[in-house]
Amino acid sequence: MRRFIMVTLVIAAFAVVSTAGTANASTKWPARCSNFKCVNAHLNALHTAQKKAAANFSGFLSCLDTWPITGYSGYLADDGVTSITALDYTASGDTIDTWVLGIDGGVCGAPTVAAVKAAKPVPLMRFYHR
Repeated sequence: MRRFIMVTLVIAAFAVVSTAGTANASTKWPARCSNFKCVNAHLNALHTAQKKAAANFSGFLSCLDTWPITGYSGYLADDGVTSITALDYTASGDTIDTWVLGIDGGVCGAPTVAAVKAAKPVPLMRFYHR
């Protein structure tokens, strides 16, 4: 009876070890690690990358600015007579129609002066060779 129990335990242990090996083989791990030191290094690298991405994202969010905008009527057109509706910064106490999201010029690498690239001349006819 004792021998039967020991043999059963050995077979059960073998079955557990063999299935665990199969389960590990089917699990996808991005690093080819076979020991804890490798796994730890990989997790530390992932954590460092995540902290850097979070810092970049929060830096990007700090660059953004919002402005309340309202549509007002009564603006004069170029002719000085025609009244048109236009969007403007919302005055104190007025209803906000929309919000504009942007980056102030000179902040976070945004230029303060617009730079226009020189356009390439467009040929009247273009011939393609094969």
